[in-house]
Amino acid sequence: MKKDLLKLLGIAVVIGAVYLYTQMTSKSSEKGELIECTESAVQALMDDVEANKDKRFAIVGYLSYTAKGTVFVNRDQNVAVYGEPEKFDTQITIVKMGWSEGGKNCVFVPDDAAGDTKKTIFYDSEGNPFDYNEKVMISFSVSDAEVYPVDVLITRIEE
Repeated sequence: MKKDLLKLLGIAVVIGAVYLYTQMTSKSSEKGELIECTESAVQALMDDVEANKDKRFAIVGYLSYTAKGTVFVNRDQNVAVYGEPEKFDTQITIVKMGWSEGGKNCVFVPDDAAGDTKKTIFYDSEGNPFDYNEKVMISFSVSDAEVYPVDVLITRIEE
């Protein structure tokens, strides 16, 4: 029994250390270089991950998220980025964002949303809430382990 507890404690320490290292080495606190805000420009970066994997990029747009069915809150969510709010034919890309109420660079849908995407709450890099109608700069990295941009940093744009 004591051996099992020590094993579990050891595993927990290793997992905690890996998580802490990942958080400390994450590039998600760095703004990226602004690129053309088009689907083809982002796809070109994704198509050449080897040349772009250690770089940060940024696009400007509007976020949109629709929870379909069950939301696995312990996983990153696929959030769409559009050139104009509510104009789904202007999609630039999809980015990976965490799920958290009151977090940073994440998305959250309240229980009372009932499928209404307008009730989705996004949080910027400082943890301030905003909605789908606010233009933001989305900084990101590319990874050969993901099909969408990762390490997202959301910065609000003053207009």
